[in-house]
Amino acid sequence: MVSELPAIESNASSDAGSETPELDEILETVELAEALDAAKSMEALAVAEVAEDSDQQQSMFATATAPSAEALAESGLSLPKQGNRTWIDKAGIHSVIATLGNVNSTHVQLERADSGKNIALPIETLSERDQVYVAYAIAPRIDPEAEVVLGKVNRVMDGDTIQIDAIEGDSRTIRLVGIDAPESSQRFGTAAKVWLTQQVSGKTLRVEITEKDRYGRFLGNVYVVDDGDRWLNREIILAGLAWHYVDYSKDIRLAQAQQVARGENAGLWQDARKVAPWDFRNGERIETAIPVNAESIRTTDIQVYITQYGSKYHSDGCKYLAKSRQPIPLSRAKSAYEPCSICKPPR
Repeated sequence: MVSELPAIESNASSDAGSETPELDEILETVELAEALDAAKSMEALAVAEVAEDSDQQQSMFATATAPSAEALAESGLSLPKQGNRTWIDKAGIHSVIATLGNVNSTHVQLERADSGKNIALPIETLSERDQVYVAYAIAPRIDPEAEVVLGKVNRVMDGDTIQIDAIEGDSRTIRLVGIDAPESSQRFGTAAKVWLTQQVSGKTLRVEITEKDRYGRFLGNVYVVDDGDRWLNREIILAGLAWHYVDYSKDIRLAQAQQVARGENAGLWQDARKVAPWDFRNGERIETAIPVNAESIRTTDIQVYITQYGSKYHSDGCKYLAKSRQPIPLSRAKSAYEPCSICKPPR
């Protein structure tokens, strides 16, 4: 059982080698390995629970990586408002109700709910869940209300869709919101996928999720944390490898990026016979290739099925469709889902 984190006051008159009464009690009741962990945590608290304006506290957070208010205002980013929550140490022995006040590369500063005092704790002594919380809490965001996902890409599906392994362990399919990259079978479709792969390979990404689409993909703005928060939704348009998806986005920054790319004849804007991907999906083709009156792939494409929470697509009759099933064109399923290994749907 997790015990309440003891409130330890810094006592200048105490002997340097003396132990606190709380530590004596722990040594009597906890096994040696746990006692050592507890002692380290308590020792850190004993020196860290000091006045906010003390030299020691100021020194500890002099190199804080959390952006200043001025820097946030300048960049347009903001940090979400913090509230009281229960913090637990890695050993699962101590807990405290507190608000995250500050953070640097090694420590967090918490304001205790019971006393209002500030304590500094090494991040490495926090539980894994709390360490994940810190990473998300300090992640700057354009939209302070957006759900944020931090992680690395495990697969690039096409020029506007990726799969990301989040730091808390789950995997999500992300569709870059506000853009539409050429389909895989279109000119520049492969180039768009290659470009996106190069930008995200091995990099830590921050995704600000706006909503979930009918195919179960998360729509979001994708930023490369390792490269100064580069905004990939805008950059792929500037590269001429995606269109501003005007039917679903009124973002003036994306519209301006498309004007720049068009003016510079970047990427697909070099092609006099280009077809917007949404028109391509509705059957429009260049005259020298497929007849312009080709039926829309929305009606002629093979229909497969997905489930409400699954990551694979299935053929009709698959046992995994017993509880939920949603029809989806094969061309869209292939960009966001893996084929089921049991029913082996078309590829």
